[in-house]
Order: sequence, then structure tokens, then C-alpha cells
Amino acid sequence: MTICSELLKEYCRAWRFEEALKVTHAMSTKGIVPSQDCFSTLLEGLSVLGSWTVIKRVLDDMDTNMIPHNIQTINALIQCALASKDKVTAREIFLEIDEGRKIRPNRRTFDMFFRYHVEHGELRNVVLLAAKMKRAYGFTIDNRCIEHMMKYPIPKKVKRDSFLSQLLYDLWGRELLDDDAMERYAYLRGLSGEDMSKLTQEDEDW
Repeated sequence: MTICSELLKEYCRAWRFEEALKVTHAMSTKGIVPSQDCFSTLLEGLSVLGSWTVIKRVLDDMDTNMIPHNIQTINALIQCALASKDKVTAREIFLEIDEGRKIRPNRRTFDMFFRYHVEHGELRNVVLLAAKMKRAYGFTIDNRCIEHMMKYPIPKKVKRDSFLSQLLYDLWGRELLDDDAMERYAYLRGLSGEDMSKLTQEDEDW
């Protein structure tokens, strides 16, 4: 990682975002082209604010310097959208790279959406996204991802135990877990037998 990236990371960790923004902008105005890594680090740090006004300043500098996007910058844009509770824009960003296939989503891309859907009690969307993740990219849900989902807050109106039990049941029943996770949650077979009728119906489109 470059010195510029390290400096930006430290600024963002300290929530000194305005100073972080000045770094790449000052470099750009003086004819020094910041690396893609610098912009990735800056966008990732700023994404937690959920402010498109701030993000646009960075994107303008990227355009000025003709810096292409990578999965880190794309993830930062998705994170910004989700932080501002703009699920539609986040999904549009994902679908744009999904359809173009020029930038491959990674596990972090999916983890961000999983967290958003769990925190909003959107069971079907978690399952549908997991299905897409496996079908299109060969990823399956591992124990680490499950453990994270178990810790996410969910809406008070949703019964936590029932929600998480159904979520695990759906992921297991559709074989969306990896081998280790399938083995770990094999006890679900004892609860359900071979009856898959209790699987949540897929009436939404991810």
C-alpha cells in the first residue's frame, strides 16, 4: 500500500474526512495523479457517512485523473448507498457490474447486502441473494458469514429466534451453505425430515 493510501486510511480512522478529501484533491490540482489504491482507500473510508455529496467529490477527481473503478471502489459506493438506506441505488450499482462482468463481485460485496437485508428483516432477499451468489459466482455461505448474520441487529417487530431459524433452514434446504456449514447445521434435517415444504417461497426478485 502506498504512503498516500496509508495516510488516507489514518485520516479516515480518525474521522478526519475533510483532511482526507484534501489529500487526493491537492495531488490532482498539482498534476500528481493519485493511484487507484488511494481512491479505493478514500472511498471506503468515506462510505460510512452515506453522503453522496462527499462521494461525488472523490468521483470527480477520479474522472479528472481517468482512474478506473475496481471492486474496492464499487464496494465503497454500494456501502455508501446502504449507509444512506438507499437499497435501490445499491442494487443498481451491483447489477451494473453484474451485467457487465468487467468487475467481479467479491464476498465483501455480498456481505454488505446480507447485513442490510438481515438488519431490515428481509428473509427472502437474503436467500435470493445467496442463491444468486452461488449460481452466478460459485460462492456459498460459510460459517463465518453465518456467525456474522447471527449477530446483526434485526427489527424489533421481527421475532429474532424464528427469523434466524427460518433463515438457516432456507439456506440449508437450498444447499446454499458450504460443506462445513452444511455439516454444522445438519441437525436441521432432524427437525424437518425430508420435508422442504416449509422453505420460504421465492416471490421476490433479487
